[in-house]
Amino acid sequence: MIKFDLHFTNKLFCILLVLIGWLPAGDLPWYYFVRTSGHPLNAQNIDAIIADAQQTHLFGIEVDNDITGRYDSFLHPENKLQVLRELVQKVHAIGNYAFVYIAGLECITPQADLRQHTFFKDHPDWVQRDLNCRPAIFNSKDAFWIHEGDEDVWISPFAQPWRKLYMERVRQIAATGIDGIYVDIPYWMTHFEGWENTWASFDDFTVQAFKQATGLDARSDFKLGDFSDAHFRQWVDFRLQAIRDFLAEIDYNVKKVNPNCLTIAEIYPGIDFEAVCLGADVSMLYEVVDVITHEYSEGAYMASDRQPFDWYRYLIGMLTF
Repeated sequence: MIKFDLHFTNKLFCILLVLIGWLPAGDLPWYYFVRTSGHPLNAQNIDAIIADAQQTHLFGIEVDNDITGRYDSFLHPENKLQVLRELVQKVHAIGNYAFVYIAGLECITPQADLRQHTFFKDHPDWVQRDLNCRPAIFNSKDAFWIHEGDEDVWISPFAQPWRKLYMERVRQIAATGIDGIYVDIPYWMTHFEGWENTWASFDDFTVQAFKQATGLDARSDFKLGDFSDAHFRQWVDFRLQAIRDFLAEIDYNVKKVNPNCLTIAEIYPGIDFEAVCLGADVSMLYEVVDVITHEYSEGAYMASDRQPFDWYRYLIGMLTF
């Protein structure tokens, strides 16, 4: 039996009422009517973004100057925050809305091979690890968005010193007056090649948190990947709850300083095993964020290569969402 979240069902009902003409469209929030496109953001291109939005009738402007996902701006966000403030003023002046992309549990240090200080060099204990203590650190061979020489790390949400600073950055971003914060990739690292079956993370922060929650040692008290093992199922539930709690804390900090600012989560797992393995199950997230965007597909990477059954599964997933 499918259990629908009441908050989500009410939103769906409102949309249906609009479609059949029983409820004025003006009674719905702005984000039901977004026509958006992404823009890299810097101090020099704000006016160009505004002009593009007006010329192409964009409504709800997505921008990207990723404060949390770049090590330099994570430590020193002042310049990027000022750019956001200037953008927000100009966007609101034309009666539009803006939301900004930030990374969730990923952080890149550009040209790390030439630098003395990088995220991993400074904070190796904050990084996710597999059961053999291998750190979740990657380079340009692992993903298209990682440039040559960059260091890409995936962070444990239980690394409290990092999390405290992350939430401070979230509050600072919300305080610019931005209309939404778009949180990408809030996942446990199990989707890069060689990490699919790790069920990470087994870093010290995460292992300690699991011990406090269950009394179990994540490194020795269950058989990895064995769903017949009740202790492993506790590990699965713990990881799912951790992602939900992380997004809930982001939303709390957003609303604390800017009650009208949306928390938007981008999630790519569908209705299958990936949602459990990555720890981002949308059925658990509706209540803690305002909007979920889906980077979701089935079958082959290219649509032209997908089989009929792939499209059937895709429709099932979309209708489930």
